[in-house]
Amino acid sequence: MLRGVFLPREQVLTAMNNASLADTVTWQAYSTLVAGKFIPLFSFLFGLGFAVQMGRAEARGASITPLHVRRLGVMLVMGLAHLFLIWYGDVLSTYAVLGFGLLLFRGRLDRTLLISPCC
Repeated sequence: MLRGVFLPREQVLTAMNNASLADTVTWQAYSTLVAGKFIPLFSFLFGLGFAVQMGRAEARGASITPLHVRRLGVMLVMGLAHLFLIWYGDVLSTYAVLGFGLLLFRGRLDRTLLISPCC
C-alpha cells in the first residue's frame, strides 16, 4: 500500500508525454482512485498520533507542548525543503502548520471543538 507514495511522480509524468490513450486513462484512474487515498489516511494517522502522545504525556503529568513544538518545527523545515527542492505537492509543511493549530485546541471543551469549524 505504501508503495504508491514512493512512485517517482516526475518520471511518470515525463513518460506520460508520449503515452497512448489507454496509458493516459489508466494513469488518470490510478491518480484519482489510488494515489489520492493516501492523504486522508496519513492525515488520520497524524491526528491519532498527536492524540495518543498527548494522552500519554498527560498520564505522566508532563506537558506535551515543548515536544510537539520541536517536532512540528523539524517537520516544517523538512516539508519546506522538500516542497521547494524536490516536489511541489508535498504535505509535510501543511501537516506541520495544522499541527501548530492542533495545539491551540488542546484541552478545549467538546462544544468548542464542534463549533469552531463552523466559524
